[in-house]
Amino acid sequence: MKIFIISLLFGVFITEHAIAQSISSEMALAQDRGKILFEAFSDSKAVNVENFKNYKELKKYLKGNKCDGLKYSYYVIKDKFGQEILYVLGSSEDSVAVVGGRHFRFDISNNKVNLGSVFSSTKTCFVMPTPENAVGIIMTHLTSKTPTEFHVYLNFKHEQTVYIGIGENMWRVESGKVDNLGPIKS
Repeated sequence: MKIFIISLLFGVFITEHAIAQSISSEMALAQDRGKILFEAFSDSKAVNVENFKNYKELKKYLKGNKCDGLKYSYYVIKDKFGQEILYVLGSSEDSVAVVGGRHFRFDISNNKVNLGSVFSSTKTCFVMPTPENAVGIIMTHLTSKTPTEFHVYLNFKHEQTVYIGIGENMWRVESGKVDNLGPIKS
């Protein structure tokens, strides 16, 4: 019986450790991709998606999922693993408004956008006016368990700390770095 309990506790420790490592890896990847994405945006490196082999299928998908009233630009980055990624970023006519969503991410392979890999920044359209005296951006997030590269991108773009409520935890993105602030206190 004691051996079973020790084995069970060791298994729980390994599982919690593996989860912590996974979250740490996700945050590092979000930080890396978010910074590269912001640099592509800042350098006006938008691409023409008509060059992709499945351009028509991509346009059809986006037509049914983009937000009305937003202008979309397309950026291709290569992350630290060499994965080519297409980002579809929405923007508002109000240049200081925070467009939390809906943005999209797709993997690219052989000059073809993998429509099955789509990740949407939000479940709905989300544009928030930003007052001149704002000291941060606060939002909730439902499409992943940790902040994404879209949150890092918004942090850099608006030069504001981004606070994100995900589940029971509050997260912060500041200067491109993602931190878990712990449980949200009511």
